[in-house]
Amino acid sequence: MNRWLPIAVAALLALGAGVLLYVRANPAPARAARQARDASRTERYQDAQALFATFSVRPLAELASAEEVAAVLAHATQQTPLPEGAGSRDDLLAHVAAFLYQRFINDDPAAYRAWREASGYGMVPWDEMVEFWGVDADYARHFGEPPAGIAAAEAFDRMWSADAEAGARNVGRPIAIVDDPRAIVVRGGRFSRLEPGKAFIDTGSLERGIPAALWQGAGVIGFSRWYGSRERDGTLNQVALMRTTGPIAYGDVAMVLEFPDGTRVPVLVGCCWDPEHALWSIETLGVMNLAGERTGPKVF
Repeated sequence: MNRWLPIAVAALLALGAGVLLYVRANPAPARAARQARDASRTERYQDAQALFATFSVRPLAELASAEEVAAVLAHATQQTPLPEGAGSRDDLLAHVAAFLYQRFINDDPAAYRAWREASGYGMVPWDEMVEFWGVDADYARHFGEPPAGIAAAEAFDRMWSADAEAGARNVGRPIAIVDDPRAIVVRGGRFSRLEPGKAFIDTGSLERGIPAALWQGAGVIGFSRWYGSRERDGTLNQVALMRTTGPIAYGDVAMVLEFPDGTRVPVLVGCCWDPEHALWSIETLGVMNLAGERTGPKVF
């Protein structure tokens, strides 16, 4: 063994202990840093709300089909091109539009599940959702009882319905979409386990566009994923795709949706291109730049 290794480890442990003791003995700087971070988050949220309020919206109730949703998304700004060899922008937007219609406009969980299944998505096995998403704890928190003896589809439908009962401050029930190319974005690229990052959503270069900080805010809050990747029997997701295919092509669609309490929130639908089946698969759904807690279980 290298004789310097124990000395180096001891030095690092001593340094870490010293930092911990300093923070405990001097809580004010840590508290000040936390307050500054919270203030910055609040400022970005407020700035975003002020800018989003200047855009016109299209009530979702006016969009009677997935095709009408796709017509709105067609105005999207192309931030970065979709990778060569991946599917087309039109196919991506059509699939995302169908998803948005079924998840947010056609308020019928059974119809949503039927659309998922018809599109090739299988529901993730219950045990896996418990392990990775903690859906049993989420269920118990909302209904006051564990989901003992309940089928996954029934649990999903109850969680979906809880969205509608959660009140105005609910990220699960938007009422309108900002119909403006500065507030609808398509970005593409490739990512892998070694290079997992993506460019921030950003239309700040456009006149009165939305800079990345106001899209992103403090980060993304993801919905709980109940379905696996398309044509993968509910057992594969984008992480598994990276393990089986290497770097994968993605196409993400971001938009700003309005919710019943009047706030307007960036929403991101993340898709991956499956070269084996030659189709786009919806992998993630998240909301960005939130302030305060949003109620209701967030499932998709």
